[in-house]
Amino acid sequence: MIMRQKHDHASRPQWLLYWKMDNTDWLGILRPGWPHWVLRSVHDLTAIVVGIGGTSMASSYVTRRNLSVRD
Repeated sequence: MIMRQKHDHASRPQWLLYWKMDNTDWLGILRPGWPHWVLRSVHDLTAIVVGIGGTSMASSYVTRRNLSVRD
């Protein structure tokens, strides 16, 4: 949680309170399988991601980011 003061010359200072987070679901998907993926050529791998939730989005992100897989 981050708290900052907003300065507006027309009125009194206001405090802004907001959350700043990172989604780390993709790390939980990548790390357990990483040693096995490193030993194989990317061209030998096939991936299919089925789902509509956050975990399926994280799985898709892992395949695109770390395995150079295209949509």
